[in-house]
Amino acid sequence: MENKERITRASRTLRRTCTLLVFLVPVICALYWIFFNQIRHLPNMVDVPVPITGDLPAFSRLLAFFTDLISLSVLIYGLQVLARLFRLYENGIIFAKANVDCFNRLGRAMIIWMGCHFLSNSLISIVVTLHHPPGQRMITVGLEGSDFGALFVGGIVLTVTWVMDEARKIKEDQEMFI
Repeated sequence: MENKERITRASRTLRRTCTLLVFLVPVICALYWIFFNQIRHLPNMVDVPVPITGDLPAFSRLLAFFTDLISLSVLIYGLQVLARLFRLYENGIIFAKANVDCFNRLGRAMIIWMGCHFLSNSLISIVVTLHHPPGQRMITVGLEGSDFGALFVGGIVLTVTWVMDEARKIKEDQEMFI
């Protein structure tokens, strides 16, 4: 009984944290771009794929925010899926089709995030240099280690999902015979 209570408490905490992050992530992103010109001088605070030499106009920062939302929307979706999974655990549902579905969606979201992150990084480089004169605008195309990490972990999660689903089916078959 003690283990079940710990799982319930931990799941409730994680569900609430994921739900809070669903709302905080876009707010933090918006604040980042609103105050970009003030924080761009601070070390390790600015993460854009091209060097920034001057202040960004408000329109560029607004476009950059919407461009960031491409990959952030997948992250937010993943947080919603995690919140759903932790709600299941909180309610004592540990080994059901709904859990498998959550893991499947989470694995797919991680793989999709890689593509969206690649796209948004390339678009950000255009957006933050859009105000430069012709010939000085830039576009970057590249993958980062985190992109490959998300792809790898997404593949692992999908593989674990298949195993979980097979185990769930075996468990259901056994329950029908008892």
